[in-house]
Amino acid sequence: LAYLMGPEITVWKEGTEEVEDAIARRLGRAPLDCDSIALVLEMSARALRLRLMEEGPSFRSGLQTVRQERAQAMLESVDLPVSVCV
Repeated sequence: LAYLMGPEITVWKEGTEEVEDAIARRLGRAPLDCDSIALVLEMSARALRLRLMEEGPSFRSGLQTVRQERAQAMLESVDLPVSVCV
């Protein structure tokens, strides 16, 4: 499963994509809330919320997107039994 989680590297991206990447790096490894992701991105939780409001999606929708993408990747993996994906 570790290879599906992706490496823990920092890649600078813009806006929502940067937030989703930070979520993806921590998914299954650490707490996932706006405060913890803001710390990873070196900004305040308020600044993160404002940044996301400017672009449209909420933190919660970004988290849901990452979870869905991860679940899809796990289901498409021929090496994993479905019991591991649920």
